[in-house]
Amino acid sequence: MHSDKTFPCARACRERAHADPGVPSARGRWPALLALGLSVLFCGTVLAQSQDAVPTQGGAAAPAPSVPAAEGLPLGAAGGTDQQLYGIDDGTTETSLGLTLGGTLCWMQKFDTRPQAEFDLLSEIQVAYGFPAFPGFCVPNGTTATVCVWEDPNDDGDPVDAILLRQQATTVQNADSHFLNPVAIPATTVERTFFVGVFLKHLQNQFPASRDANTTSQGRAFFLGTVLPNGVFDPANLLAAAHTQIFSMDTAGTPPGSLNSVWRLRALGDSPQITTYCTPKVNSLGCTPQISHTGVPRATSFFGFVLRGTQVRNQKVGLLLYGTTGRDNLPFQGGFLCMSAPRRRSVARSSGGTALPTNDCTGVLELDMNAFAHGVYGGTPNAALLVAGNLVNCQWWGRDNGFPAPNNSSLSGGLEYPVLP
Repeated sequence: MHSDKTFPCARACRERAHADPGVPSARGRWPALLALGLSVLFCGTVLAQSQDAVPTQGGAAAPAPSVPAAEGLPLGAAGGTDQQLYGIDDGTTETSLGLTLGGTLCWMQKFDTRPQAEFDLLSEIQVAYGFPAFPGFCVPNGTTATVCVWEDPNDDGDPVDAILLRQQATTVQNADSHFLNPVAIPATTVERTFFVGVFLKHLQNQFPASRDANTTSQGRAFFLGTVLPNGVFDPANLLAAAHTQIFSMDTAGTPPGSLNSVWRLRALGDSPQITTYCTPKVNSLGCTPQISHTGVPRATSFFGFVLRGTQVRNQKVGLLLYGTTGRDNLPFQGGFLCMSAPRRRSVARSSGGTALPTNDCTGVLELDMNAFAHGVYGGTPNAALLVAGNLVNCQWWGRDNGFPAPNNSSLSGGLEYPVLP
């Protein structure tokens, strides 16, 4: 329900930042009013003013438009991990935000995993608090806060259905400064679109959420809070009855859009890489077998990471060779073995494709390595496949009777992937 009642902007003063608490409506379940501590430097004089944003009750934030993922470090050709910094703010704080009547405020930012990867492994959240131009209006250093990571299950950019993956207790440090405080979190796997955020409880006339007012949200910045100052905030259920609705910074404020900005909030990923390497063997029909993947290799998942061999001969038996001791490039059956000893093999797979007697390269070999590692297909999978942090090297092997023995086989190139938690 939208309010038909408006609230005047609070008075400006030259000496200090001031937030008018406003007069909340008592009609229905109303969210606490939100006040913005905004400063502008003009002709050497700092003018402070605050502006009441009149929230609305009910409904979800509008779906966010698709935006490019944050730029990261270049991918390493040797596999392993790179660091990926997810950040959209410009590095400085121009203003801050808080609940007018006090309560628990949660502010969150949307990111997309780098285009080269379906997933990433977050290790750290970085958050700034308060507004350095007007010290004293943030919460004190030492105040309890909690950083969170949420998955967007349908990758639509709307946090209304966000799934909590991680919460980590921390304390406010370096309040009223531009400094981004790093908070280490246990390794947390995110897939495509995700949100990071922080929530804390604050008093009336405190403005803890640092904002970069020079960067527009474009569907990436959101906030919500508790309806009552002493209400309980539940990060696992953002639509809880005790919460306000979720506000998009694109449209928040009075007039709508006056709060359009992003948070001083970032995430650091120790980005695992899935890489291909080694030279495939051209088969007897002149096709070059390829190895590829979809999904996420998780030690705790029973499905969801499929390895495929394409451009292989139809109606042939194949299997996946794999190891956990590194790469190799050892001559073998007219091609190359791409992993170091000891090597293991999966259960047999059929390539399918065009029915015989036609011979072509329409065959496809598939194996869900998460399922195989858990013994779903039988066989004796190496226990190392379920140890988070291990690197697995693998390649497809298949029958190819177009070559004389002992070279009557096809071999893809190699693929290296990390086992995630």
